Amino acid sequence: MAITPAEMEHLLVALMRFQIEAADCARELAPSRTLEAARYEQDCATAALDTLRQAVFLRDREIARQPLRDVADRLGITLDEQDPDWNRLAIRALQTMISAGEESLKRDLGQSIPDCVPVFVRSQRPAVHAPNNFCDIPQEVSRQPELQNAERSSGTRSQLSDAGVKDRQDPAPTAKSLPEDSKASAKTIDDIGQAYIAARCEGYTKFRPHEQPDPATGTSWQKNSAQNVRSTLRLITAMLPVSHLTEVTDEMLAEAWKSVARLPNTFGRSPKERRTPAEAIAEANMTERKQEALLRARLTAEGASPGKIEAAILASRVPRLRAATVYRHMQDFQRIVKYAVAQGYSQHNIMEHHIWTKAEYDRRELLQEDNKRNTWIGHLDALFRTSIFQQPLEDFGDPMFWAPLISVHHGLRSEEILQLAVSDLQEIDGIWCINLRQGAGQTLKSHAGRRTIPVHRNLVDFGLIELVQRRKREGEPRLFPWIERSATKKTFTETFSKAFTAYRQTHRIYDKGRDFHSFRTTVNHCLIETDCPDTQRRYIMGHVERDVGITNYNPDGFSKKMLQKRIDAIEIDMSMVRRPFGPSNADNVTDIATLQARNRSA
Repeated sequence: MAITPAEMEHLLVALMRFQIEAADCARELAPSRTLEAARYEQDCATAALDTLRQAVFLRDREIARQPLRDVADRLGITLDEQDPDWNRLAIRALQTMISAGEESLKRDLGQSIPDCVPVFVRSQRPAVHAPNNFCDIPQEVSRQPELQNAERSSGTRSQLSDAGVKDRQDPAPTAKSLPEDSKASAKTIDDIGQAYIAARCEGYTKFRPHEQPDPATGTSWQKNSAQNVRSTLRLITAMLPVSHLTEVTDEMLAEAWKSVARLPNTFGRSPKERRTPAEAIAEANMTERKQEALLRARLTAEGASPGKIEAAILASRVPRLRAATVYRHMQDFQRIVKYAVAQGYSQHNIMEHHIWTKAEYDRRELLQEDNKRNTWIGHLDALFRTSIFQQPLEDFGDPMFWAPLISVHHGLRSEEILQLAVSDLQEIDGIWCINLRQGAGQTLKSHAGRRTIPVHRNLVDFGLIELVQRRKREGEPRLFPWIERSATKKTFTETFSKAFTAYRQTHRIYDKGRDFHSFRTTVNHCLIETDCPDTQRRYIMGHVERDVGITNYNPDGFSKKMLQKRIDAIEIDMSMVRRPFGPSNADNVTDIATLQARNRSA
């Protein structure tokens, strides 16, 4: 279709209107600025105009190509770029953009010119009309003026990519304020964050045009990550003094993240939390000052050494958020901001220069106290002396009994254990194995999580296979059918972890550095100590394999006989644990010293 004069005029009018209204909206929404910043932005705008003038001088039409395509698409006009008149249209589009830029500069100085349309696009109403439902709201108008102009000068991105211009009865482009439902101004940070969470839960990940959502991915994200993002959203909206991304300044963001790092590590954990972040920080600071004054006075009066006084004061400090936690909040908020940019709610990533670099993160990690996870080596006796491992079980399949034993012998993650189906325990070539897979109601952390590992001889001896057979006779599909998913993350782990923590606290064996995941750390350590090859250790643990000799040339994995040898090499003393089936293995299993002496004499 040839480009008619009416279409040409209509396109140029729409282009002019968008440029002027976008600049007006950005000006009206932008915060106050210093004289230096104003001059800088004016220089950027002037440089952008010089670039457009140079394009006209060189007859370089490429800068105008994408804006014209977008306007034509929005107006429902088929634009034939092979038509000889396209070259004329492109040059006129450049001239229109120059005129719009000049008008914006004048308006920045308070010099309003009502009729700013250049002579070559002034005429009577064009014959071609745009669709009546066309949107007149430019989606990307909230960015700072210098960034808008810089994009014009580069010619690499069109401001019209996600914007439209509504057809009016009178196409003359007069200066009017944008409608109240402008994307840049109507959506708060919380609105955008909630929309991001909803989109991720549906299975969107990249937010590209025409992206097909994956519901399974969305369900997994909702279970594993949504709650963390919600906590980040609550935190950052409480920290910032403004509610819109367009109002956030670098100073505000820098101060917010500085404050986040000072939050006590208990902030927000309780659903009954009523303090603001500022109140929590102030309370923690006051507690530290009081504690220091009291300790210093008391210890000095007792004649304590300076070293003892300092150690006591440092031990009394209120624990603050770990660097890893702060960095996670930064990452989650940056993902929300990137979503805002993709959807046209913001023009640029305001987190780009605020999120820590790897070097900065590593530095902060190095300067904070160690918080590593310990193994259960040397501490299993204390665990095995507690009631669940000593008294007859009310439920022979109690996960509080079986889950720690399975994990400390195989290194399985808690969710991998708790979601086991009865059918996941299979006899393969005469060897009982645990088949870890993605099944109905089952999820794995990664592709490496798919593995089949032999059952440790200790657990076969203690009746794990008997438990499987009983579950089959009961018609239960899961090995631990009575444990329920949590209300928030919809995982078994969240429910079980709270119970396991309470159990350890009740029996006075609680150590924050030694939790359920420490069983996994223990097995990894034991495999290394028994000289298990790294490739087999990574397979057993479900870690990603990078050795191409294994990934490319050993597609069938390792033999069950070889893996059984590696797993059975893990030595766990079970002599003090009461068997769940059959007679007890000792008359008094709580008398550890007597039992061990009896075993040695035998």
